[in-house]
Amino acid sequence: MERVFDRPQGSPVRPQERAYGSRDARLKFQTTAATITTAQTVAAAYDYLYVPSQLTNNVGANYTRRFGKYQARFQLNITNILNRDTPDWSGYSVINAGQMTNQSSTTAIAVAGSNPRMQVLTGFQNPEPRKFVFTTTVDF
Repeated sequence: MERVFDRPQGSPVRPQERAYGSRDARLKFQTTAATITTAQTVAAAYDYLYVPSQLTNNVGANYTRRFGKYQARFQLNITNILNRDTPDWSGYSVINAGQMTNQSSTTAIAVAGSNPRMQVLTGFQNPEPRKFVFTTTVDF
């Protein structure tokens, strides 16, 4: 279940985003795990990270017609009518300093000659492609 946070009063409006987690305290304050304080951890907890909002447009139409003593219903449903193909992001993960070059350090902010500690979007789902479903129902 996802958590959606209310914006603190006075924070910038991000109409196409939703809160999904908080900033890593070591990244926010550029410090190591040994020197992080409780106050810094609390402050980082309210520094929200946002993922793009997700919107999929669906449309449906139906028509009912009587043929003698039989009633028929024809229905067309179209899902993802705009054929949106961008991933639906679902969270953030921390990549430790040096992890991409196998020199991983869980305490350092940076490792010489390698990647720094960073938070990246992870966990996504691709939306279904556009789909047409035609259904016919006959009542006897």
